[in-house]
Amino acid sequence: QVDEIIAKNDVYNGPWPGNRYMNVIICANIGGPLGYAEYPYDELGQEGMYAGIFVRQNCIGSIGTSSDLTSRTLTHEVGHWLNLYHPWGNNDNPAITCGTDEVDDTPQTRGVISCNLNEDFCGELANVENYMDYSFCSKMFTAGQVERMRAAVISPMGGRNNLWTPSNLALTGADGSATICKAEFIANRTDICAGEQIQFSDESFNNVSSRQWTFTGGTPNSSTDQTPSVVFNTPGIFSVSLTVSDGNDSLSVTKTGFIKVLPNARTLPYFEGFEGITDLNNSDYWTIKNFNQNNSWEINSLASHSGVKSARIENFNEEEGSIDELISPTIDLSGITSTTGATLSFRYAHRKRDSSNTEYLNVFASFNCGESWIQRKSMVNSSLSNLTDTAFWVPELSDWSTMHILNISSSFWVEDFRFKFSFESDSGNNLYIDDINLYSGGPSDDLILGVTNSISSLENVSIYPVPSENEVTLSFSTSASENFVIELTDLLGKKMEQYQIISQPGKNDVIISTKQLSSGTYFLSISNGTYKSSFKIIQTR
Repeated sequence: QVDEIIAKNDVYNGPWPGNRYMNVIICANIGGPLGYAEYPYDELGQEGMYAGIFVRQNCIGSIGTSSDLTSRTLTHEVGHWLNLYHPWGNNDNPAITCGTDEVDDTPQTRGVISCNLNEDFCGELANVENYMDYSFCSKMFTAGQVERMRAAVISPMGGRNNLWTPSNLALTGADGSATICKAEFIANRTDICAGEQIQFSDESFNNVSSRQWTFTGGTPNSSTDQTPSVVFNTPGIFSVSLTVSDGNDSLSVTKTGFIKVLPNARTLPYFEGFEGITDLNNSDYWTIKNFNQNNSWEINSLASHSGVKSARIENFNEEEGSIDELISPTIDLSGITSTTGATLSFRYAHRKRDSSNTEYLNVFASFNCGESWIQRKSMVNSSLSNLTDTAFWVPELSDWSTMHILNISSSFWVEDFRFKFSFESDSGNNLYIDDINLYSGGPSDDLILGVTNSISSLENVSIYPVPSENEVTLSFSTSASENFVIELTDLLGKKMEQYQIISQPGKNDVIISTKQLSSGTYFLSISNGTYKSSFKIIQTR
C-alpha cells in the first residue's frame, strides 16, 4: 500500500518521512480493523511511512461513505500514535477481562463494544465515552491521557519530538511562511445556457497573495477576485486560466474546454438516435459527467435499435459504485399546454452479469437548464433487467425495450428544459440507450384518440406493483408504432387522469404516477381504438 502511495501520489511523488509528518493514509481495505497506528516505540523506522496511521475510507468523518458511528476512528488512532492504550490494556480484545491502560485517572475496565453508560463490571463506573474505548459514542480524553500524549510528543522515541521543532515547521511549510505549490480552481457549474452566470473559486494553495483570471468568452473576461462571477452570453466551448502568486513565485493552470455554453434550445418533437454524433464528450449539445474517471457514456456502433449508433456505457469493465451521467441539450417546452402535456420515451437494453447485481438507471428533469434536478424515474433490478449474461453483451433487436415517462409536469414547460440519465454500476453488464423521443402528449381531460394504424394487438399486458403507493408501471407489447390512450378512473367511472402515448414495436413500459390519488380502488385502461385492456389498482398510503 505505502509503496503505491509513494509512487502514485499526484501532489508529491516520494516518501513523507514519519519523523517530519504525522502521516494519515486512507485505504479502501486494511485487512479487517477500522484503523491502526504505530506506537512511538514500535521499531518501524522513524523516517518510514509505515510508522503512521492507517484508516479505512468508510471510517473518516461522518459524511460520504462514513457515518456518525465511525466518525471518531481517526481520533482513536491518533491516540495510539501518541502512546495511548485501550482502557482495558494493550490488546484488541474488549469485554473479556479487567485491565488498565497505565493512566491513573481512567477507571479499570474490561472495555465495551456498545454505548453502555452503566458499565461497571470491574467494580467502578467505566469511562465508556472515552475516545480509546470501542463504545462508538466517544467524546473525551482524560487529563491523564492528555499528559501521556504530551510526553510522547516531547520524547525522542519514535521521532515525535521533531515534528514541532522550528526547523521542521519551516521545512514542511507549517511555520506561517508557506510558499505557493499548486494553482487550482473550481466552478459551481460548467455547462450552462447562454446568458447564465457561473461562480468560480480559487482553490490554490498555499499562501496566495494575488491572482489573475482569464475567462475566454466571459463577461468580465478577467478578474483578480478570489470568487469571481462571470456571465457567458455566446454558445460555445471556452477555456479558463488562473495565475496565482505568493509575492515571490507564481503558478498557472489552464483548463481547456472547461465551460460549455449550450446552443439555442431544440424544438418539439425532439428525437435523438445519436447517428450524427461522433464523440459525446465533445458534443456541442450533449454533456457527460464521468465522476469516477473511468468508463462512461460513449457513442457505440456495435448495437442500435435504429440506424447504426446508440449511446452505451461499457459497464462490463466498469468499477462497482461508478456513477455516470448523460445530460441532454436544452429543449423548448414553453409551448406545451394542459391539453397536450409532454411525454419522454427512450429505448434501452441492459443485462446483469450476475443475478446479485443491483444497478440503477435514474431519469431526472430540470426546469432551469440543469442548475437543479428532480428525479422522474428510477429503474432498478427487474425494471431495468432481470436477465444475465457473463460474456461481454451486445443486444439483438429483440432485446430492446421502450420506457415512457409521463410525469414531465407543468413546472417543466419552460424554454430551457433538460433531462439526464444517471447510471450507477454494480459490476454488471453493458447498458445501451437509443431513439429518445420527447413529444406533446400527456395529461389531458379532452384528448381524442387518433389511431395512426390498428394493425397491432396488445400483448403481455400487466401492471405492477399492486397495491401501489406512488406509481405503477403499465407494461405491454405491440408489433407496430401507434397511438394509445391510457385512462385512470375511479369506481364510479369518473376520469382522474388521461394520457396519450405513441407505442414502439416490442416491449413498452409506461410509468404512471398515483401519488395524487387518495387511498382506494381505481381502474386503469389502455386502448388503441381496436384493442383495450383494463386493470384494477389499489392505492395505499
